Amino acid sequence: MKTQKRTLTQWESAVSDAFCMIKTMRCTAPKEWEILKSRVYDELESRTKTRARYPAFTQGYVRGLIAAEKKALYREKLEFCYLVDGVLYTTSKAETGKPKTEVFYAENTGHLLTHAPNGHYWIGTDKPYFTDAEKQET
Repeated sequence: MKTQKRTLTQWESAVSDAFCMIKTMRCTAPKEWEILKSRVYDELESRTKTRARYPAFTQGYVRGLIAAEKKALYREKLEFCYLVDGVLYTTSKAETGKPKTEVFYAENTGHLLTHAPNGHYWIGTDKPYFTDAEKQET
């Protein structure tokens, strides 16, 4: 049985829904990939017996939607932090509720951040999105 192909509007909804779930659950980057794979990429990259099911235009359009959502995620929902003595210090200039890395530079101890664990965390939480430990695994 042949299933109906998604329209561009349906793709917009699928990407939007996936990122709504990612933001609500405050997922890690690997979990984000699982969600996008199951809700978007599996269908987008599907093939008929002889060719791709969706044209290059549609694939590019959907990938552009995902790229825009990811940029917005980094801009609005994530912050880069260093973990020093069990405390997360943010590099963000905005007020996010965490102490700022500027305290290290004010005390002339910025070098302590060089080898400190670091990564992106969800703003307002200590929940990691992507940390240097994950970078080393890949």
